[in-house]
Amino acid sequence: YGGAAYTFAEVVPGVGGLPLGSGGRAVALVSGGFDSAVAAWQLQRRGVVLEHVFANLGGLTHRLGTLRVMEVLARRWSYGTRPRLHVVDFAAVSRDLQAKTEKRYWQVILKRLMLRAAEAVARQTRAHAIVTGEAVGQVSSQTLVNLATISEATRLPILRPLVGMNKDEIVASAHRIGTGPLSAVVDEYCALVPSRPATQARLDVVLAEEAKLDLALLDAAVAQRELLDLRALSEEASALAELEVSEVPAGAVVIDLRTRGEHKAWHWPGALQLDWSRAVEACPSFAKDRRYVLYCEYGLKSAHLAELMRRLGLEAFHVRGGTATLRKLAKQTG
Repeated sequence: YGGAAYTFAEVVPGVGGLPLGSGGRAVALVSGGFDSAVAAWQLQRRGVVLEHVFANLGGLTHRLGTLRVMEVLARRWSYGTRPRLHVVDFAAVSRDLQAKTEKRYWQVILKRLMLRAAEAVARQTRAHAIVTGEAVGQVSSQTLVNLATISEATRLPILRPLVGMNKDEIVASAHRIGTGPLSAVVDEYCALVPSRPATQARLDVVLAEEAKLDLALLDAAVAQRELLDLRALSEEASALAELEVSEVPAGAVVIDLRTRGEHKAWHWPGALQLDWSRAVEACPSFAKDRRYVLYCEYGLKSAHLAELMRRLGLEAFHVRGGTATLRKLAKQTG
């Protein structure tokens, strides 16, 4: 153009892969943690269009954390598709499992129930496989024997793209694709971790334990699931209105759940600093005649702790959006 020639010497590598849709359809089991988000991304990278199934074991805050992780995956990596999150309430299923089966098999049976939920969604959405974030040996339920027993729960192919990866590799991948910071603050909301879990669970034994369950609870949970379009979420979908505040009430005890270094760099005036683990341990002793406002970097840990404190009879709230919201508020009021 205009008699000039332009040359480019820098090579910028992309992530590679295939166009979305060219690899068919699958259902991904997701939890909000590092592994499942990276596994879903790996299949999208191969051109597979995904529906996401989330078995909610941790209530409102687990739902919120997972939703925000999957929203990043949809917004950054799912162009041309409308990925949906199927939120299946596993509370009743979990209670039934804990009441009727032997503790050491809880993890294996739980994974099998989740696969059945994913399979039901796959049948309804004409998907051809189920994607999970399992890696051999990463946790007790992921031995080869256990994975084989878990896999028998469905006739659909189970795709495990992380099967040979180490945790540090998975976490690094999560940060590269943008889900890492949010997954880092989504707890493993599963109380079904026995002290002596079965690592070599035989199929016949697991089937005998499963026979004690009321599988109609699982069918009902799948039928009543919440369906969210991850590319068109409303404000209400990612809100916890009863736990949230948009300003700090006068006289409230404000607790900063970030690290000491982050607190020192900037904090809301008068905020107390308590690391997450210390705050969880200490909150049962908090005075019940005070109002508490919690905040953290992203508004996930604070929401979870507010929910826990409410269960203890404390008047607790959290700041949605975390420190970004508070910084804006500080500028407006300062």
